[in-house]
Amino acid sequence: MDRIPIMDGTNYTLWAYPMRAYLEYKGYWLITAEGLPSLATQTEPFAYNEPRTDKYYNLNDGVKGSMKQRLSNAIIEQIKDMATAQEIWKYLENKFNKAGSAQVFGDIQKVYAFQIRGNQNPETEISKLLE
Repeated sequence: MDRIPIMDGTNYTLWAYPMRAYLEYKGYWLITAEGLPSLATQTEPFAYNEPRTDKYYNLNDGVKGSMKQRLSNAIIEQIKDMATAQEIWKYLENKFNKAGSAQVFGDIQKVYAFQIRGNQNPETEISKLLE
């Protein structure tokens, strides 16, 4: 998880893919993408669904905790009252999935500075572009 950058609002595109991959690895992506199933949000009690409800809420809490570990404090402040992982993911995507002028300028600078000299390992230089 330490390979996922801290998302500060300017680097959503660099944050989203590794975060999604991590959530998929942990088995959290489905609840992030589709939200809590209606069984988990049902208000009428059923004896047979109590453990399932807890399971879904535990998954939801796991996703929220995982995402918050890789978000800046300013962004955590914006999402602190959101109840579901799906709500948080959609909010972050809608608000930050835009290439701002600062990000575009930074990306252009990286491309101009990109060089592979002589017999250098290209993997090292290419990984610098992704930072």
